[in-house]
Amino acid sequence: MAHTQNELNRCAWTILVNVAREREYITYQELANRINRSIGTTYSAKHIGQNALDLIERFCLKQGLPDLTALVVEQQKEIPGRDFFEANGVPYDLPLPSLRYRWTLIRDQIWDTSWPQNPPSQW
Repeated sequence: MAHTQNELNRCAWTILVNVAREREYITYQELANRINRSIGTTYSAKHIGQNALDLIERFCLKQGLPDLTALVVEQQKEIPGRDFFEANGVPYDLPLPSLRYRWTLIRDQIWDTSWPQNPPSQW
């Protein structure tokens, strides 16, 4: 069964809000696995990043919310990828400790935000 972009977005939003409420973070692959189990798909982590995460990121930044996609990190570095930092105005060529520090500031804002369980009706 084919799933719409909206279903993918809604599922990713719900997972990320739950991760935020648990004051945790998740790898790109873990997010893909959870989405695939939830809606019965076989999306790659890259597909989810280029589709649902980009849209959620744009929504958060447009609404003046902390970028919820900060909770999705690369497995090895345990920080988000280049696109996250660039979208949030952080030069990716900073040393890793500086990137990690800037990420934790945004991550903590996310953890302290009261997120609605229901995804936005307008993306």
